[in-house]
Amino acid sequence: CSQWDSEHMSEVPLPSLGRLARMAPRDVWPHEAHSFTPWLLNNVDVLSELFGMELALEVAEHPVGGFSLDLLGRDETTGEVVIVENQLETSDHTHLGQILTYAAGTNPTTIVWVAAAFRPEHRAAIDWLNARTDEDTRFFGVELGVVRIGQSQPAPSFRLVAQPNDWEKTVRATVQVEATGKQALYRA
Repeated sequence: CSQWDSEHMSEVPLPSLGRLARMAPRDVWPHEAHSFTPWLLNNVDVLSELFGMELALEVAEHPVGGFSLDLLGRDETTGEVVIVENQLETSDHTHLGQILTYAAGTNPTTIVWVAAAFRPEHRAAIDWLNARTDEDTRFFGVELGVVRIGQSQPAPSFRLVAQPNDWEKTVRATVQVEATGKQALYRA
């Protein structure tokens, strides 16, 4: 700092900044099925931006057997089925089972689990599913947050906490094809 800087620092106005405050999702959406699911259906652009895909959510509370999937839609680029299961609390085993049941009943390519927070065990389960399924199946874990500055309107804050490693799946599929080709040569 030069002497000029020291003498004139008091003359430079300092910016006035607000503080980012976190809110509980239930403070904004008191009921998952009646408030959050319809909101997400109408604001799908938030997820589209997060995933970098053209996502269209088509229906809420889609029946799968005797159960109801929160959201069903499509990747508009590929036409592939996308499902979304919401949870306004910390991830739990019940929702993990639900998302697997819904996946079995809808045959999606992209499976999204949105929760207020993810237990490490559930994040590991999503990673395990991504590592063990074929290269056309993708599981995502998305943490839902809500933020505001001062008395501003609340804003959603989505964060990707688990996602597929497509490169790893592509490499694994190539290795399996090569191994199958070699096995055919050995048999011949």
